[in-house]
Amino acid sequence: MDSLQNDAHEFLISILTHIESLSPLLQRTAAGLGRSYTCPVEDSFGFKMEYTRTCKKCGVQSVRQEQFTNLSLDLVPGGCIEDMIEKYLLEVELEYSCECGGKSSGQTLTFASLPKTFIIHLKRFCYTPSFNLQKIYDPVQIQRDIVVSSKMGGGCFSLVSAISHSGSTGEGLFAYCTE
Repeated sequence: MDSLQNDAHEFLISILTHIESLSPLLQRTAAGLGRSYTCPVEDSFGFKMEYTRTCKKCGVQSVRQEQFTNLSLDLVPGGCIEDMIEKYLLEVELEYSCECGGKSSGQTLTFASLPKTFIIHLKRFCYTPSFNLQKIYDPVQIQRDIVVSSKMGGGCFSLVSAISHSGSTGEGLFAYCTE
């Protein structure tokens, strides 16, 4: 962990990353004692996102997965968290040179798996066209329950905790749990 000042989200992610970094050592130690060890971060907060890039010219796809413990979402003015997740999953255009000579691709995101506890961070800052940081004051509709779909099925998460930083740089951090 670092000694820098962090907001609530950065602090939580720093702690989770530190716990995860200890997992290989704890697994070896447990194995030496004839036991097993499961990292609580991976077990409770871990989920996978699948990125699918499709060439606009020939349709060839490439797929990769990435492990996450939280999801940082851009605010949707007047929207709810499900709207923000939907926006996050929208296809984005990429400049990509394909073997067929195509220069553009579309990339889609899907949840390959879902966590037991879903940590969602709402980004309340954006960059202006002149690259200045600007706070977004739009209200957010916080739902008690959210439904999220994945390749392994869906999940209904219930809000169990919310952190709202008070001060000059407020951001929202929400934890939803399936249990």
